[in-house]
Amino acid sequence: MNEKPDILDETTYIVDSMGFQEEVAEALATTPRPSYLLPLKLLALSAGHVLGRPRILIFLLFWSLLLPLIVAAQIYQLASIDLAAVEDLPNTQSFIDFPNTVPAWLFQEWKLQSGKSLELASHSISVLMFVASMAGLLFAGGWMSTSIHYRSEHSLRAFLKGGAENFFPFLRTWLLGLPVFGLITWLFFGSPGEWIVALWLPEGSADLADDERTAFWVFQIREILYVFALLQVEGILDVTRSLLVVEKRRSAIFALFRGVGFFLRRFLGIFSLISLGIFFEVLLLFGANMVINYFDLSLLFNIFLFPFLRHFMRGVRYSALARYYQEVVKKS
Repeated sequence: MNEKPDILDETTYIVDSMGFQEEVAEALATTPRPSYLLPLKLLALSAGHVLGRPRILIFLLFWSLLLPLIVAAQIYQLASIDLAAVEDLPNTQSFIDFPNTVPAWLFQEWKLQSGKSLELASHSISVLMFVASMAGLLFAGGWMSTSIHYRSEHSLRAFLKGGAENFFPFLRTWLLGLPVFGLITWLFFGSPGEWIVALWLPEGSADLADDERTAFWVFQIREILYVFALLQVEGILDVTRSLLVVEKRRSAIFALFRGVGFFLRRFLGIFSLISLGIFFEVLLLFGANMVINYFDLSLLFNIFLFPFLRHFMRGVRYSALARYYQEVVKKS
């Protein structure tokens, strides 16, 4: 079986083309690499890994555009028919211009005119969300596999092959995570969460609070802790998926137990990697939004740019997490 190249292998391969492989390889081998820099280095390597596969990114971009169009086109047709019965609509070239050209009050009339047709059309959103979740598992497996087993391949075929190989183990981890997510939601917003809020606010109601600032912080802290708890569970599931890919395992339950142990032992490293990935994603999206507003770019530009950046950063996080598990296991 071919050995998987590590970070040093990739670096020496790159600098070999520049004519000073021996000097750089020796420097890297003798220079201590602090563990706290490993997540940042892996994110940088993974960014190059993802950007080096433009065909995959283009495929994911068009996938993310096509899926919501199934609902958007249907609702646009309903709106055109229902709102035309109220008043002549402004001239719209496409559904992209629709929200900017139609007055807000007409949407209220739309609800009255549409009856149950709008409600029935919105039901398909739940189906598409499920399809998007399943596709997300496929894409996660694709990025992890290309970063570990198919690193020399750049084709969409290798990406989908890696995703398909790990889809059903990933699906089992998804099913195992559902009750945990439900339990966390109940703890924060069910009886336990309401009981804790009632310790700070009369009857747990912000309207009865003596201080609006206290009510604000109580609910804000609950939201922050809830999101933090969800991120930890998602982190455990992603570590479990990394284990499944790196070690080519199929048992999701066994991998989950090992993933929890690895997550607890390497909490700071994993938390740093995931947090840095999210931070860079937010930074990219915020920067892109500033550029769009500054140059007054069209909505069509937004439609392409933001999904591209999100798919790029998700690929970076998945690839970096799989590499992190591989690197730590090698050194242990």
